[in-house]
Amino acid sequence: MEAGYKVRKPAALLGWIRAYAAATSTNMSYEKIRGMTLPGEETPKTKITAATHIEVLKMLRIIDEVPAWLPGFNFLAQLAQAPKRHLVDPALAVRALGLNAEMLLNGEQGVLKLEDQGNLLGRLFESLVTLSIKVFAQTHGATISHLRTRRGEHEVDLILETEVIDLIVITTGDAAFRRPDGVAVIPSALLGM
Repeated sequence: MEAGYKVRKPAALLGWIRAYAAATSTNMSYEKIRGMTLPGEETPKTKITAATHIEVLKMLRIIDEVPAWLPGFNFLAQLAQAPKRHLVDPALAVRALGLNAEMLLNGEQGVLKLEDQGNLLGRLFESLVTLSIKVFAQTHGATISHLRTRRGEHEVDLILETEVIDLIVITTGDAAFRRPDGVAVIPSALLGM
């Protein structure tokens, strides 16, 4: 029993958490995520079993996806419709992958061999920013989504829909400023203020 939900195969669920952690800040398909479990871990054999694992992880509030932004009349037919995959906290993703700060900075693999390990630190940063923005959005009744073309040529990591219109880039820098083109640049450390 996990938080009131019966989990028949906890090892398989852990495999899903680990594989989902590796897909952090991507819109990777469930099929591809399913194939990322470790050798020896039981992988759900069918789409129905896989969907059940995903549903349990959502009910346990371990998975926190960001839906794709799709306008009412999708005149942009080339938009990807898959949500961006996130665990509820990027620290959980790091732990599930068996990584620590030194390993992340050195680009080490952890427990899974990732196709795009070099970009993992950036994806974890995006996940941390997403967590902060989601808290803000929920507090102010706003919604968030992401935009990505199907081939991945263009992407907007987060779209926050609220009454104020602005363009913002979140960085790891230490000073907030507005660029000459009007785009606000805000350090992630200031998001909690």
